[in-house]
Amino acid sequence: MGKGGGVLIFVEHDNTAGNAEFQNQLIKEYGVVADFSTNRTRLPALSEYWTWLQVPEWGVERAQFFMPAPLKIEDRGAFQIIGEISEPEDESKAIVVAGKKVNHHVNFIVMGDAEMVWNGKPFIGIETGDNQRLMEKAVVTLAGVEHLAEPLRIESIVNKKAATAGGDRVLFVRDGYSLVPRTENCQLLELTEQLINRNYTVDVAYVEEVSIEDYCLVFVFNPLVKIEQLSLEKLTEANRLVVLVDGQTDFFKAEPVALEVMEELAGREFLHATEIPANAVISGKGLRFNSSTLVGPGEENNFLVTRGLFTDSNKAVTLNRAGTIEIEEGLKESGELKVVMRSEPQASWPMKSLTPIIVKGEPLNHFAPPEDLESRETGYPVVVKTERLIAMADVSLLFNPTVRSKAGPELLRMIID
Repeated sequence: MGKGGGVLIFVEHDNTAGNAEFQNQLIKEYGVVADFSTNRTRLPALSEYWTWLQVPEWGVERAQFFMPAPLKIEDRGAFQIIGEISEPEDESKAIVVAGKKVNHHVNFIVMGDAEMVWNGKPFIGIETGDNQRLMEKAVVTLAGVEHLAEPLRIESIVNKKAATAGGDRVLFVRDGYSLVPRTENCQLLELTEQLINRNYTVDVAYVEEVSIEDYCLVFVFNPLVKIEQLSLEKLTEANRLVVLVDGQTDFFKAEPVALEVMEELAGREFLHATEIPANAVISGKGLRFNSSTLVGPGEENNFLVTRGLFTDSNKAVTLNRAGTIEIEEGLKESGELKVVMRSEPQASWPMKSLTPIIVKGEPLNHFAPPEDLESRETGYPVVVKTERLIAMADVSLLFNPTVRSKAGPELLRMIID
């Protein structure tokens, strides 16, 4: 910024895993922090927490922020107040976009919502209202120019087909608000490309829309809500099922407002939303995803990043917010399954909740290791494989950085072979 470059920072209202504290450490130097709360709007919206804002000088009449983080500004005279919530419930928490001159123009902007640039759904994110316009004007402002040489586009891709017809087919399941590769910058793009390069056709669809038996591989990426029973029954017919979860399995317990929004979007109640939805997919297989998240000593407060070890090669791979898998005793002895990866022994431990406890305005560090950690000679199962099922307790194992890493080929062999 000192040389005229621009920085755009998106912040969030929640403090799950202490993320709000980390983001405020980054921006407080410039006289602004995000509030650990949100605000509501009196205007019609899918949810009262989905607020509207106007920026008339930018030609933005109806941008939408989804549960925004109000911004607290130390010296309003030093900032340009860019966006405020239209008809807010709490007037004192209306500012959600602000900029500051660090050089000769506004080249530091904070936006109080990361979801406003999502591009997975048409009703939430960059395609909503004037959000695209808001982003374009923010980029123009930060660059110190009058307009972009080319329009800013964040495009969606739903299905990507293999270049050679007739290859085996792979399905990425959309059910349960599952994480699917919808964008060019999606964390699953590298996996998609690797499959296509191996002459697979990759489809993204709901289970009810396809014939499961037509696919050699079916991926279920971290469903957020329970999949419908008929779709669950169809998934049992999959030739090979790959089910992945995120370790933060207490999300809807810790964030009941998020559950409220999800239920309002779907128009129905999610009866089992605080359970792990993926367990219904692997029910009857002798496996269960535990309601816990692996944490470690961490460096620079990065306690969610731990290490996993492949059972055969002992090769290490980075885990990020991983969970653990429980195996039935009878299945352990039967030889019908293989623990492909465990967490590094004596280096991490599972925790039920990641939400820090706040005491007198300060987070209480409750991520202390258990007393018997040093005596644990084996790690926790993270990836387990049977003949027709692969259960992975860390969805980031198939994200772009890991698939591109030295561990990537071994992960792909485990899935495809």
